[in-house]
Amino acid sequence: MRLTTLGTSCAQQTTSRTQSAHALSITPSITYLFDCGSSTATTLIQSGIKYSSIQKVFVTHLHTDHVIGLPGLLTDILGGHGGNIKDFQEGLKREGPARRVLDIYGPLGIKEFLRTTFRLTYTLLATSFRIHELLFDEDPVNNDEPFLREEGSRDLRIAAGHWIDISVDDRCKVTAVPILHSVPSLAYIITEDDSIRIPDTYVQKLKDVFKGKNVSLIQTAMRDLKAGKSISLEDETIGPLEREKGRQVVILGDTCDASTILKHVEPPISLLLHEATNAYLPSYCKDEDTFASTKLRAIDRGHSTPDMAGELARKCDSQFLVLTHFSSRYSGADNPGAVKIMKYFEQLAHLAGSASQTTVEALFATQNGQTHKRPKKERKDSTRDNDMTYDGNIIAAWDGMYIDIPRTGLMIRR
Repeated sequence: MRLTTLGTSCAQQTTSRTQSAHALSITPSITYLFDCGSSTATTLIQSGIKYSSIQKVFVTHLHTDHVIGLPGLLTDILGGHGGNIKDFQEGLKREGPARRVLDIYGPLGIKEFLRTTFRLTYTLLATSFRIHELLFDEDPVNNDEPFLREEGSRDLRIAAGHWIDISVDDRCKVTAVPILHSVPSLAYIITEDDSIRIPDTYVQKLKDVFKGKNVSLIQTAMRDLKAGKSISLEDETIGPLEREKGRQVVILGDTCDASTILKHVEPPISLLLHEATNAYLPSYCKDEDTFASTKLRAIDRGHSTPDMAGELARKCDSQFLVLTHFSSRYSGADNPGAVKIMKYFEQLAHLAGSASQTTVEALFATQNGQTHKRPKKERKDSTRDNDMTYDGNIIAAWDGMYIDIPRTGLMIRR
């Protein structure tokens, strides 16, 4: 399982960061795309992720920097052609009618956005897509006529505070949870199925036992072990083997409070992708800026700071925290200055619940070789502060970065 950060900027792109998009490759041939900023088609090609692997698209919210690239990308993936019926018919033959329907998930408005854009641009698609619109209690149902090649679209109403198992296949399931932003925004929780891995020693044992015999005997034995059954050999019985807990990945849309996910995750989780739009960096801020004012400004706009991300990662007991959606003032370039600032972001996320004006200034003073004395009135909080830090792996992402998410190694005891 691999996460690729295709676009790590906020709404305003820079020469080193493009708008939001992230790809979770379940396998090399199965990819889930989360959001689709204006340059996503290009960054997908540059990352080496094949269009043919994209089976599902999940939209967190409908701000333009998260969806504006989606119609164009879908046109590429689905064999789109602009208005010429002959081109459309040729594309239909080339793509073939047996191709899997592409599933698209998103909040109220995703149907209207795609249908309207396709109609106004005279788009013709060779293959089919299906829209799953996630509705709150008060949201109306869109009864507009489906677009040509749109098949089986549906409306999913929230229940008990979430949309459970909106996507289920033979490897993982996806649940959506509402989070707080300036517009309706979603978190997606991807939970991998628990699985059985057969140790190499057992694999070799089976090869030795069935050497020279029908290869299907080995395949049957392996299938039985993976299904949780035991198999009997001449000199021993193997299994049933323990199951390994599946990985759990949480992808957040823009948010200033995503605590709603805590009821729906199973700590420890494998990875949390969290925005960190702005940060209090004493050496880089205006003189009037403070830790509190920077956080308040971010929250007022529906966004987060690195310490807020670290605090949620701590509560989720996440193995990895990936920071993204940076303000355009923070470069993603590979140069010492930009890298240093991103290291500060990671350190602020580590502070998590212990972050304050004092702890941040102390951090920067230490980094710059200065002496910083903590005020007496805050010394009594030092033990509490240390207990509230986040000690997982923190990565401030850049465009084109990828991380292979390790298996949990947590065995489920019978």
